[in-house]
Amino acid sequence: MSNKAELYLKFPRYGLCNKIITWAKAFVWCKENDADLFVKSWVHVPIGSVLRREKAKRWYRNFFITPSMPFLKKIKFFKAPIIHSIDDDKIKENQYYKFESTPLITDIPLLANYRNEIITSFFEMIEEKHLKTLEQIKSPIIGVHIRRGDFITNGSVLDLTYYIDVINDLRKINGNNLEVVIFSDGHENELLSILELPNVSLFKTVNDLIDLIVLSRSEILVTTKGSSYSYWAGFISDAAVIHHPETWVKECRPEKINTLKYEGVYPEANCWPDLLIKNIKVIS
Repeated sequence: MSNKAELYLKFPRYGLCNKIITWAKAFVWCKENDADLFVKSWVHVPIGSVLRREKAKRWYRNFFITPSMPFLKKIKFFKAPIIHSIDDDKIKENQYYKFESTPLITDIPLLANYRNEIITSFFEMIEEKHLKTLEQIKSPIIGVHIRRGDFITNGSVLDLTYYIDVINDLRKINGNNLEVVIFSDGHENELLSILELPNVSLFKTVNDLIDLIVLSRSEILVTTKGSSYSYWAGFISDAAVIHHPETWVKECRPEKINTLKYEGVYPEANCWPDLLIKNIKVIS
């Protein structure tokens, strides 16, 4: 019988990557405290996205493998002390705890020391049918995430001219009309000005999880300011990652990776870092 402490993760009623960030924080806490992690269902009824008639329905059933938990164990967790952050006090053995934490984009850099283990465990949780689907999908050259949906109602949406400027600059530096794939929860009629550019297409969505991983496999990834979906794609990506100049987090990944592939803000004119220029020019 294991003498490890046990942590029960209760998810917030947020979107996919906010849930994933919360899971990753709980994962790191368990690594720091040599504890076992138990995960509740990833599913909640996404009333907001339905009422807003969003393209992404935020229904995450059968995305991840979630082993069932014995009823008696659930009872033990019911009155367990609550852990709120990665650096909560160390614990005693043979204890039960609950992890309840608000996910923040600024939490992602705190995960960097465990990035490889997090990525490994993340993919181990994914249902096999989704991994097989991913094998059939070509990785994009330039992947651009454009968040619409609730960003329109809360005033966080970026003007499409920003993304157009980034695309034009990337192509100019490379010297070729590089293929661009747009990943968005917006409808096609909301994205017309960018889709009218040559060699730009809208990714035909499969589901939120598969779309996320395909985005992360782009050779150059352009994120949306303030979107946990963008930043998680950046965190698990080995590509060059370009964030908005007003981003809350300029780097999600460990320095070891970012010395090889650029991660940072969209540079000002004539101030492009040598590493980013190198990453762009090697693309054929």
